[in-house]
Amino acid sequence: ACDCHTLPDPEPRTDSDPHAIVVAVHAAALNYADVLQRAGRYALRPPKVPPYTPAIEFAGTVLTSASPRFPVGTRVAGIHLAGGACADRLAVANPDHIVPIPDSWTAAQGAALPVNYLTAHLALTAAAVRPGHWVLITAATGGVGSAAVILAKARGAKVCAVSSSPDKLRRLRAEVCPTLDAAVAYTPGKWDAFQTDIAGKADVVLDGVGGPLLDAAIAALADFGSVVTFGLASGQLPQAS
Repeated sequence: ACDCHTLPDPEPRTDSDPHAIVVAVHAAALNYADVLQRAGRYALRPPKVPPYTPAIEFAGTVLTSASPRFPVGTRVAGIHLAGGACADRLAVANPDHIVPIPDSWTAAQGAALPVNYLTAHLALTAAAVRPGHWVLITAATGGVGSAAVILAKARGAKVCAVSSSPDKLRRLRAEVCPTLDAAVAYTPGKWDAFQTDIAGKADVVLDGVGGPLLDAAIAALADFGSVVTFGLASGQLPQAS
């Protein structure tokens, strides 16, 4: 169910938030974290969930500002971890949670940046991915996963994309990464049949699913390979032995 309400425009609380900013939201991005929030199953769950106002990432224009870093009129993208970016106006208490975006970007492009691409960048950086590495990415057709595919290729790595949907893998290759090196579709529950062309060769596994799929993906690791988890689509905490 979805209810729509008209609320007063937010006003910055300069007494407790001296650098508060109000942004006119022009685009908000929805991702799997919002689905989990709506179900009350997200790890960073705000109080009184449900109900939940979705969107934790957004782009727009600064309307009012007490921060010299972001004068009125600045185009920005940002993260609002408590959700609520599906609104006309959004109060941002911490200016470190927004960044300026180029005039050449659309608002939709800006809204896609904060969660998906920064998470993917941090995961690849944590794994020290470098040219020539094989990187196996689960949930590769999702928001963070597809961003990780793009950024890993930009680093000169070879990428094996893993998804439960052959159609999504075909779209990933056709629309996102024509130079994808390998793709594997799996059937949930049939982990014994999970095989990749890079078994024992993966330098890095980036996992956004957890559960049995992570166990199966770890089997593809080369000696001294690295595993970085960035999500929990299965709802099961990663366990490794």
